[in-house]
Amino acid sequence: MARVSRNEHRQLQVWVIPVVALMALALLYGLVSSQVAALVGGKVISQEQLNERMNIMQYSYELQYGNDPQHNEDFARDHRRDILQMLTEEELLLKHAEGLATSEEQQEYAESLLSWIKTGFYQDQQEAYEQDLKAHQLTEEMLLKYFSNNLLLVRLREQHTSDVSVSEAEVQEYYQANVSSFNLPEMVKASHILVDDKAAADQLLAQLKDGADFAALAKANSKDEQSAVLGGSLPWFARGTMIQAFEAAAFALEPGQLSTVIQTQHGYHIIKVEGKEPAREREFSEVAENVEMKALEAKRKATWDDFVKGVRGERLILLLAR
Repeated sequence: MARVSRNEHRQLQVWVIPVVALMALALLYGLVSSQVAALVGGKVISQEQLNERMNIMQYSYELQYGNDPQHNEDFARDHRRDILQMLTEEELLLKHAEGLATSEEQQEYAESLLSWIKTGFYQDQQEAYEQDLKAHQLTEEMLLKYFSNNLLLVRLREQHTSDVSVSEAEVQEYYQANVSSFNLPEMVKASHILVDDKAAADQLLAQLKDGADFAALAKANSKDEQSAVLGGSLPWFARGTMIQAFEAAAFALEPGQLSTVIQTQHGYHIIKVEGKEPAREREFSEVAENVEMKALEAKRKATWDDFVKGVRGERLILLLAR
């Protein structure tokens, strides 16, 4: 058997020791990351904390977009890394926010937000509210803690951005860089009649073609109660704000024209277009106040982002969860 020389033995050690160390680190990482989501300057953010925040984010998302046909049931999971990043930032920012609100102020603020959710999204239906929390593995105490910390972060942001202002030159510069965002899109003003049955919709369409009054038929037959009392009238709308089939039909019509019977997830519609406005650019004078507001908010955001970046540099942050 060939003998390994002393020099070859040393070379083997050079390779083997780092490999063994890496294997040990990989094993340790696997064990730690199963319980620890991140390390922030020696402070642990647990997987349990991350899961709780993901549940809160999913719950919040569904409150706002749950009725949207394209809403994402896996929103929090798809943004897991971003949510973890948010948690690490908060861990550092809350240290800077200590003393910016009393515990009483935090409690009052949190309870007011919770009350707003119950009233605005559930019409004070306690059972539905409790079922939603349970479905998202949340408790009221979790929401109250989250909201109370939000007050500290809101005040910290105000503290670092309240003195920010914009000059006339900066406002003009913002307008020139974002002029397309201030343009008016193509708009349509329409009325509709909504019923559950296609045969009923066909009959109503036939009456309209024979000269029946659209508003009167809408008031008497449409199941869209909000628009029915207005003779079927809807607010002006742009593309991207209505269900696709309804929107496509409305934008294809000219003022005064009737659609065929249009089916959507809500039922069967008959649409009458009342007016159309083409897309157009708006001069600075038309939107000056809005431009100034957006320019100021953009500058405040940049100022806040710089502050957060500086805070993140104060501590070593390790994101372990994938």
